[in-house]
Amino acid sequence: MYKVSGLPISFTVRKMELRLSSSQQELLKWLAIVLMVLDHVGFFLEQYTWLRYVGRVVYPIFAYLVAYNYLHNTRSKERYLKRLFFWALISQPIYMLAMGASLNILFTILLGMLVVYVFENQKPYAILLCVLLVPIAFFTSYGVAGVVLVPSFYLLLKHIKFAPLLAFTLAFLNAPKYLLFTALSIPLIALAARFDGVIGRTSGVYFYAFYPAHLAVLWLVLSSNT
Repeated sequence: MYKVSGLPISFTVRKMELRLSSSQQELLKWLAIVLMVLDHVGFFLEQYTWLRYVGRVVYPIFAYLVAYNYLHNTRSKERYLKRLFFWALISQPIYMLAMGASLNILFTILLGMLVVYVFENQKPYAILLCVLLVPIAFFTSYGVAGVVLVPSFYLLLKHIKFAPLLAFTLAFLNAPKYLLFTALSIPLIALAARFDGVIGRTSGVYFYAFYPAHLAVLWLVLSSNT
């Protein structure tokens, strides 16, 4: 906790206390899902490549949600990591067919969460274990910056002093031409946190399964047009 005193006005930098309702989390999930589909349509159809700009907000939203769930909604961290690994493996074959040879974003998220888990639970070996993850990170979608983004959100949720780390990571997440749209993910998250409506909760399994399923459909239907 930081304090500035000796001035007419004093202030304290406090721990982040942003908590999302179930409906607010669902809103963010569905927003990211819709924008992800549009982003991938832009990948397959040359005439809609402008959708790739819109899609740059998607991964930061997913990274935020995963860090938030790990911190606030997960009873067993190990089971959470195993579930991510399972769906990352399931998604990889269709991802390689549809998008290319890198590891899909579930692997990016998984490596980011492994960094968090290692620093929480393996402190004597944390730095060494994280260094060992670096070579793998280069082969993931969004690379090292994508992996670092997850712990950046995790740390920000624990304390506001980590905001510069998040800003730095976002700045290097995508090519410079996408910077504005990447940054828009933050106000979108903030707006969702002000949502006061009601959205029914959907099982996380459906969101995980949707990722490889929608890639398969888009690849089968749209790849012939590229």
